[in-house]
Amino acid sequence: MAADGKPASVSAPPSPEEIADRFPGFEILECLGRGGMGVVYMARQKSLDRVVAIKILAPENHGEERFAARFAREAATLAKLNHPNIVTIHDFGETGGWFYIVMEYVEGVNLRDLVSEGKLAPEQALAIVPPICDALQYAHEQGVVHRDIKPENILLDRGGRVRIADFGIAALMGGSGEPAGTPPYAAPEQTLPNAAADHRADIHALGVVFYEMLTGERPTAEMLAPSRRAGTDRRLDDMVLRAMAKDPAERFQTAADFRTAVEALGEESIAVRKQSRWKKWAHPAATVALLGAVGFLLWKQSQPAPQVTKPATVENQTPVDVSTLRLDDFKTLGEMEMTPDQARIVLKRADKEITNERNFSTVCSVVIGSLCRGGYGEEGWSLIRRERGTVRRGGLHAWFMFGSKSLETRFKRLELLKFPEDREVSLRAIFKNLDVDQVCEFDFESLAFKSPEERTTAIKSLGDMFYFVRPPKHGERLKLLAKVLELGSSGWLSESEAGWMFDVIGETDSFEQWELLERTKPEMTKKLYSEILDAVVGNMAVEDPVRAIRLLAAKLPPERRKQYFHEIYQRMWTDSPSTCDKRVEELLPEFDEITREQLCECVVRTALSSLNFELAKKWMDRISVPSTRKELNDTFAWAEEKRKRRMEERGIDSEITPSDFPPLRPYSSREYIFDPEPP
Repeated sequence: MAADGKPASVSAPPSPEEIADRFPGFEILECLGRGGMGVVYMARQKSLDRVVAIKILAPENHGEERFAARFAREAATLAKLNHPNIVTIHDFGETGGWFYIVMEYVEGVNLRDLVSEGKLAPEQALAIVPPICDALQYAHEQGVVHRDIKPENILLDRGGRVRIADFGIAALMGGSGEPAGTPPYAAPEQTLPNAAADHRADIHALGVVFYEMLTGERPTAEMLAPSRRAGTDRRLDDMVLRAMAKDPAERFQTAADFRTAVEALGEESIAVRKQSRWKKWAHPAATVALLGAVGFLLWKQSQPAPQVTKPATVENQTPVDVSTLRLDDFKTLGEMEMTPDQARIVLKRADKEITNERNFSTVCSVVIGSLCRGGYGEEGWSLIRRERGTVRRGGLHAWFMFGSKSLETRFKRLELLKFPEDREVSLRAIFKNLDVDQVCEFDFESLAFKSPEERTTAIKSLGDMFYFVRPPKHGERLKLLAKVLELGSSGWLSESEAGWMFDVIGETDSFEQWELLERTKPEMTKKLYSEILDAVVGNMAVEDPVRAIRLLAAKLPPERRKQYFHEIYQRMWTDSPSTCDKRVEELLPEFDEITREQLCECVVRTALSSLNFELAKKWMDRISVPSTRKELNDTFAWAEEKRKRRMEERGIDSEITPSDFPPLRPYSSREYIFDPEPP
């Protein structure tokens, strides 16, 4: 968009040949693309023999002299930004009326490529946001505001590192007080004449990007919260909506605050694949080490960026010269069938050439993992650092993932570790890359942990084995769940731990899980049966909610199935709010009066929680039990009164959104559906 808010004129970018004579110190390789700020070319800087990106800025809407002065001043400021998550500016200047910036070339993909494939998993989004916040906080402290945060300007390099491009260029091009940014992501204050947008505009834009990562769609005027749109954890809603608040005073006030909120939620963990009562057990968001893996996996799934010549790998049967191999080329390092001698050479080079401990740890992890996968487990163990710290823990994690195919050997090696942090990182990986048969035949009763926390970590690791690494096949899943029932019945797993295991492992094949549960019911305690039944019903609600309703109506007594009907209908509402009541309508003739009334109550409760008063009133007429009807009528009146008060307080006539009300509680016998007003 031009500064006056109208579409800017677009012309074909000059070819590399057309601009080559203006940049004699560079070999212009190809045009990478054009954006709102100019055209980007990949080039080789001849003097340093390095690949760079050259961005040509076209100041059509600026007085030449005024723009030239500001360009020199602000580009110099941008060039001083030095942060691992910000694309580095090497040089800037003007040639023949063209202003240009020479930047670091990042080989990888931008976030737009990933989002275009659909929504990202919440744990991936939670891994991407913190480094962006780090970069924004650093730049804001230097007095620089990006003003154009969007997926196209967020890059993931080959090592999985998140990078922000075009930092401050929107401000440079627009000038102080002029509208700037890309409309879907720009904060409201950015679009006004004489705009007075500050660093909080970047926080708004990042909130929009966060929403798009979670849902696969940009927010609209009739925006639904991420949990309603994509079934994510509801705790994400407040965070995303706060970042996107129209009033800057209602947003996170700093990028550091935003990061803190994201990391706190990640540590509490997010139920990624379905709403679940086991959120306290769900998996933590990616740490710095996992971020590299997430970025690399995303990079592999997307179209590669233009590539320069790479070192030869084992794929073309040419021996790899590890003495010249790029140490930041984790893909090549990881795919090599490395020998012990090669591994020692690489680690010796890394010790001399890499000063950043995080990067050094990543190289060690990749090298030891590559060595172990090639059958050199003992040699890999010998290369693990003796000194405590990030590098040692990275090597241990790699060894316990790949160093031995025997679970018994892994636990024996665990006993050699003394320090709690070493044992914890090893336990996180101890079940990965193993066969289900090994796990099912292993004697868990023989294990002795040094603390309850270690035992908890091991149990989470067992769930992670299939949750993150590879989905089990049909027969494997049921075999593993039968082992879970055995461990629960023996007392090695608590009732809640066994239920959580069913929840995370049994995402599909849930109706066969029901049959497995019913067959083994006589061997189980009442509490264990109840906990696992809760998890199995949750799985059935995800897989086939209509079939789940029919099954429960036939197999469970009315007082037991009522709470499960509510859970299943909430899942139906999350997946398809516009058609779920019609699906229930079609089911009603199949059931007796009690079952019909229970299903109608589910529709009313969920409609009230979503402020769909018209739907609630329509279905409330079908409730005949006096106590239930009174409860729902009281709740209806309470909700409407609160809506009226809130509208009067705000002085508006338009409808308010569900976020203005507390969420619906899971079904209980308490008097009201909504939580009471705070004092």
